[in-house]
Amino acid sequence: MTGPRRGRIAPLGPAPAQTLMVGDQPAKDGGGALAGLRSCVLPSGAAPGGIRGLDAVLRLLAPDPAV
Repeated sequence: MTGPRRGRIAPLGPAPAQTLMVGDQPAKDGGGALAGLRSCVLPSGAAPGGIRGLDAVLRLLAPDPAV
């Protein structure tokens, strides 16, 4: 990625391709992909505290070593 967006992301740490953006609103959260981030959009509409799938995303990122 080039241009002004890259300049805003680069100082934050990992490269955009090494970053995962997780959201639940495709129209609003799709910007992560435009910035070069891996993006995962979870189902929206769940009740507060309801299961949306973030637990599965976290297991992919940091699997339990005991399993």
